[in-house]
Amino acid sequence: MFFSFCFLACVNSLAQSRIQNLASVQHKQNMLISFIITPGSSCTGYQIQRSSDSVNFEILYDYNAICGDLTKPQNIFFTDEKPLKNSFNYYRIFIPPQDYSNITSVIFNDISENGYLLYNNPISETLLLLGNSKGALQIYNQNGKLLNTFFSNEEGLFKEESISWPAGLFYFKIETNIGKNIGGKFIKR
Repeated sequence: MFFSFCFLACVNSLAQSRIQNLASVQHKQNMLISFIITPGSSCTGYQIQRSSDSVNFEILYDYNAICGDLTKPQNIFFTDEKPLKNSFNYYRIFIPPQDYSNITSVIFNDISENGYLLYNNPISETLLLLGNSKGALQIYNQNGKLLNTFFSNEEGLFKEESISWPAGLFYFKIETNIGKNIGGKFIKR
């Protein structure tokens, strides 16, 4: 009887973390993290932890002061100024001694060096390219002949599936609606 009571109590206490609504989102070259500490007794601090594999976490920020409120939720906002570039960033919150949040993840796309990020180069059948802003993508063959023009979504993502061009080297130009043209090249298998 004691075992079943303890098991139910322990499972309920693990399932009801005080850390709620953990979210992360890329904003320019930073990652914005937000969460809520629900009302209840005060805590003696919290840690914001980051991982590249969702298993091995490092402490990104260690807040060593009183947190939480008896009557109202506490909204916390944090900026990760050095997220892991072009990879997943996994975040979780820890309130000692044993309260862990759920894990949130977001891929950080760094387009600062070239003004674009080309996925899977060489490409096979899907062209996936992220630009700085909304615009038009023009694809040229090795002889400079315009083959196709694609338009991005609102976030500057160009996605075109089932590309039937022959294997070889291709050039592209992105004409953005902020007046800046960007060029590059890729290989098609």
